[in-house]
Amino acid sequence: KKDQAERTRLDHAIAQLQTARPHLPAAVRYLAVDGWYAKQKYVDAAVALGLAVVTKLRHDANVRFRFTGPRTGQRGRPKTYDGKVDWQDLSRFDKVERAALDLAPGVEVFTAELYHCSLRRWLRVVVLVWHTADGQRHHAILATTDLSCTATDVLRLYQARFQLEFLFRDGKQFAGLSESQARNAAALEFHFNAALATVSATRAAAAQAQNSDEPFVFSLATQKQIAF
Repeated sequence: KKDQAERTRLDHAIAQLQTARPHLPAAVRYLAVDGWYAKQKYVDAAVALGLAVVTKLRHDANVRFRFTGPRTGQRGRPKTYDGKVDWQDLSRFDKVERAALDLAPGVEVFTAELYHCSLRRWLRVVVLVWHTADGQRHHAILATTDLSCTATDVLRLYQARFQLEFLFRDGKQFAGLSESQARNAAALEFHFNAALATVSATRAAAAQAQNSDEPFVFSLATQKQIAF
């Protein structure tokens, strides 16, 4: 009981990842997680399992540029970093062409290889910048531990992660995921599995029924009306 009390939510997430990893296909190389998991302990555990993490960073993340200048030849450790990143000035970043990106108009994309001081590792960082109607500048920072990733790869992987949110949203709104009054663990597990399986089965049936070449658009509300 003492050991259980000292375990944090992050420890449980790491234990779940370590349990699930052997059951994943060998082709699975990336782990896309939201910004809450951008912590050194979790990232180190994922990398140790052979997974490259794709995540979101704080808008004021403490990162540094890599020093690429000539060596001085003097005694002592060579210079590694070349200043802290100012997120309002991205002039030292590489700008990414929008042609291969599925983004809203007006969004600019920049990328660089940076050192994250909290995670204590080099990351491929991708910054999205946009302006709202009132002229305010906003930005979001994505990153991956796989330095060979392109900005397009990082965006595609992180966007794919958001499909998970749709499953829980549809499960709560249309499949009764949060409406069980059971207290028994087995009954709760059955209820959760039944609700999420309903969402997945309905989505699969809708995809199979689509005959056109148009992009697949799924609405569980529409499918529920059809079923009724």
